[in-house]
Amino acid sequence: MGACRELALRDGDGDGSSDELVRGGMTGQQLARARTHRTKRLTAAVAADQDTEWRELVDLTVQLHREAIKNPDKAGGQRRQAMAQAAQNTQVRELAAQVRQIRIARHARTGWGEAA
Repeated sequence: MGACRELALRDGDGDGSSDELVRGGMTGQQLARARTHRTKRLTAAVAADQDTEWRELVDLTVQLHREAIKNPDKAGGQRRQAMAQAAQNTQVRELAAQVRQIRIARHARTGWGEAA
């Protein structure tokens, strides 16, 4: 119910005068009142939802984890297994480099590069 209410608030659902639908356990009028009291937080949440770079970072991190825990195919002998392991290592390194590049850029933009 909380997630439904949060989504309704972020999406701007609810009308203070005529909305009779219920979302997340709140009427349209209640949602409209809650939105006015939580404007600053909701604005920040909507901005975070639109941060495509963060979504890319999360997706890359998930891909990196999945690739890192894969077990190369053991069928086909040592040579095939070694090739599969080498390919997996290359993929892991490439994904890690992409994650690192995004993190460095984000840190630089937010002042993390400077000593406190």
